[in-house]
Amino acid sequence: MNGIVQDEPAVNKWWCANRTRVLYAPVPKLSEDSLSAREEEETWLKRNLRFQTEITWLLSLEHHRFWSQILFSAHSMDGLISFLQEALPYYVLPEFLVAPRLEEAYHRTAELVFQAFMRLGVFDSKFLSYFPVQKQAELVYEHHVFTLPIILDLCHLFGRENRQAISSLVEILFRNQPRYLTDIPQIVTFLEEAFKILTHSFCGAASILSVYGEPAPLAFGNDQTRLEDMSSEQCRDKLLYLLDTVATGAAFLDLCSPASHDFRRRHFHSRLAMFYNEAIPRVEKKIESIGCSEDQISQYVDLKHKLSLAKMEILRLFKSISLSYVQSLLENRDDMSEEELKKSVDDYMTMLTDCLSEQTFVRDYNAVYGIDNDLDTIAQISPDLDTIKYNYLMESVLSSYSLPKKKDLNATCFKPKSSSQAKTNQLLVEDGPSTSSSSSATGNCPSGVELDSLISEVKDILPDLGDGFVQRCLQHFNYQSHAVINAVLEDSLPQELSNLDRSASHITGLLNEKDPSTVKRYNVFDNDEFDIMTRDHIDTSRVHKGKRKNLPKNAFDLLNDKTEVKALRDLYHRFGTVDTTGSMYDDEYDDTYDDDLAIEEAGEIEQRRNFVVPRVLRSNEEVESEEVSGNEENDTEKIPPPKNAFCEDPAAVRARRERQWADRMQQRGGGRSKGKSGGSSSSGEKKFDVVGKPKGQGQDKQVTQNRDHKNTNKSARANHNRRSGASHKRNQGMIPS
Repeated sequence: MNGIVQDEPAVNKWWCANRTRVLYAPVPKLSEDSLSAREEEETWLKRNLRFQTEITWLLSLEHHRFWSQILFSAHSMDGLISFLQEALPYYVLPEFLVAPRLEEAYHRTAELVFQAFMRLGVFDSKFLSYFPVQKQAELVYEHHVFTLPIILDLCHLFGRENRQAISSLVEILFRNQPRYLTDIPQIVTFLEEAFKILTHSFCGAASILSVYGEPAPLAFGNDQTRLEDMSSEQCRDKLLYLLDTVATGAAFLDLCSPASHDFRRRHFHSRLAMFYNEAIPRVEKKIESIGCSEDQISQYVDLKHKLSLAKMEILRLFKSISLSYVQSLLENRDDMSEEELKKSVDDYMTMLTDCLSEQTFVRDYNAVYGIDNDLDTIAQISPDLDTIKYNYLMESVLSSYSLPKKKDLNATCFKPKSSSQAKTNQLLVEDGPSTSSSSSATGNCPSGVELDSLISEVKDILPDLGDGFVQRCLQHFNYQSHAVINAVLEDSLPQELSNLDRSASHITGLLNEKDPSTVKRYNVFDNDEFDIMTRDHIDTSRVHKGKRKNLPKNAFDLLNDKTEVKALRDLYHRFGTVDTTGSMYDDEYDDTYDDDLAIEEAGEIEQRRNFVVPRVLRSNEEVESEEVSGNEENDTEKIPPPKNAFCEDPAAVRARRERQWADRMQQRGGGRSKGKSGGSSSSGEKKFDVVGKPKGQGQDKQVTQNRDHKNTNKSARANHNRRSGASHKRNQGMIPS
């Protein structure tokens, strides 16, 4: 510089350029307003173009300048890491990349970042003169150029489209720097903590104790929102967190199989199965409750799709852990002794046995990957496979279905298959139309409960598919449910199936419809006017949805229901009178002295009378009016007025009232007659005499009895307990002593 020759190391801070720090800006979610959306799009495109320019300049540097910029300038590495942190995973790309320019710019940026990391993972021998491979590996690890979080993000973001490149990158890093392998237990710990948070959110603190064998951390107590009380947005955030966790772990184990050893050693697979069995049904129930609201149908569809992806990623993560057993056996079986081989096989069988109690997980895992296929592979590796354990595993898998398939334990599916049989089955799965037709011709097509079970297996993983579409796919793939699921997820369906409506619940021309012998009746209501399986249109006006409002709510309302009574009342009124001619010879008649009685003429005895409505069938107004009229008739019968009397004599009325009052007082037992005192009657004799003779002359027995009677019945009159009442008031302080 300036005519002076200066020697500097190839990788040194001296080669770094002073650049402005440029970070990646996340893709915005465009507003519904077109004007605002256009402004947001233009703003992001400008910021993204600046970021692309920076990465392009970095890639254009020479090898020693490139590494010097990465190792000794934090700005360049910060820009690359910012993209990994803000990049969009595959399950949210359609929500953000709605504009063509956004999609093109994002994929171009992702391609530049991918090239930068792939260049960082190159350990080329032609630079050994000034940058040895071992030195490069140490610098990469010490300067945190590649860390386990960065490796996880690379596997998650680029592993699906660039599987071979990312797999080679991870292999090179782990081979040249073994210290990465010692850090893998930290990944297991991180995933366990993430699943603890998810278990607490979906199932509560009690489930953490059952799944992990330890109480929930105190830090989890801040999140008190239960799954039932979550809104659709909160539920979506939790599902995205679950998807990020399991998709990252599954992608990493899929590209780095040696890391599965630490997952197996920590029994992560059993906890994963327990989480699936506990949390997934609860989340499904919550999503179904959201779908009951008509204004949240779009949220329901989105959540259902996210949950299906999460279930597939969990099963994929478990498959990656279990597949490591098979791969290790295939790679090392020639160098392993019989005891070591048997021990490895037993470990694999034990891993599957530990998960059998989680029926929901076992059913879904078997539907997607097929446990029998893994067991067949193990049987080919170890011919001495315990048949009892094999049959027990398969029987337990089938028992996890609500409608288990009844098959003999000695059937072929419960015996280890040979390699030729396994190849034949693989060809059957790959060869779709010809196989299904031949199978149909031989009459081996499942129907009824067995066919419903196969359809349920597929819809448990892909609930948005219709029954008719699933049945047609099963027909095409020889009724292999896992083949149908893989074909749908990988979008590799044949042309005749891709053109069908995936949500169709009924497709005409199915194989089972052509053969009437396959149709079986399992219910007395099959093929009736409301059978939606055989009728395209039904009379919905005759279908009642929900509870009927006119039904009684409880037993009290049922007993008070007088509807039938009112109907009978109308019937009685319609007929008017009824012939109720009585007979003297009824069941309770005593005919002992009939011979001494003169029997009158039948015409005089059998007299008709008006029909009387029973009392229980009358209304309250009719009963009261009859009682009033009855009382008036009784009074009239006692004192019949003269027929020609216009106005009754007042003197007679007064005399009659006085007699009635005297009779009532006489019935009460102590009344005094008018003009007498001391309790004597008008006849002159004393009644209820309590005074008696003067003191000292003795009292009659009648007087003593009268006194006792008065004392006993004094409560029937007022002012009978004044002494005790005054004493009570005095005790309470109401009367001064």
